[in-house]
Amino acid sequence: MFRLLHFFSRIVFFTYRTKIYRKENLVTNGRTIAICNHLKLTDPIIVFSMFKRQVNFIAKAEMFKIKIIKFFITRIGAFPVERDKNDLKAVKNCLNVLNNDKILGIFPEGTRSKTGELLKFEPGIAVFAIKTKSPIIPIVFHGKYSLFNRAKITVGEKFELSQFYEKKLTPEILNEAINIVRNTMLEIQQQPFGEKV
Repeated sequence: MFRLLHFFSRIVFFTYRTKIYRKENLVTNGRTIAICNHLKLTDPIIVFSMFKRQVNFIAKAEMFKIKIIKFFITRIGAFPVERDKNDLKAVKNCLNVLNNDKILGIFPEGTRSKTGELLKFEPGIAVFAIKTKSPIIPIVFHGKYSLFNRAKITVGEKFELSQFYEKKLTPEILNEAINIVRNTMLEIQQQPFGEKV
């Protein structure tokens, strides 16, 4: 099933004439968190197509109410999260993915950016990365893309939040950690596409 879905996701990848800078950073073994800014509904499909391993996405519960979308995203390993409450089931699913040495895909803004600017990050990404000691791969779409404007993506270097591994996760610590994650993404986004970060 993975190979078939990967094949169809590559069709979407090529439809938008996607160009990736520093794709060597996609190579990963073991538990990994892939994070990406969010512009279009097709973002997870393109990100899914970029990896040679299964990416298990966490997606807002509303997406699973649309049958055609639910059919596809559940088959690429996505699971829902209720954003307006403490969804313990979603948290457990995220931790299970990472503890089983798989890839967890997260759009840390929690919603699509209408302007293309990086929005505020939800703290979950920091919690998962610290609790499971998982490396993070930052993936950035440079500007909006369409059938007439190719998708341009930079893959940043893998990094960890190891400075927080032995600390108690207070709100202050989590805020510091999530700022590091967001600033890393922001630095990549602000570089002209094709320039080394």
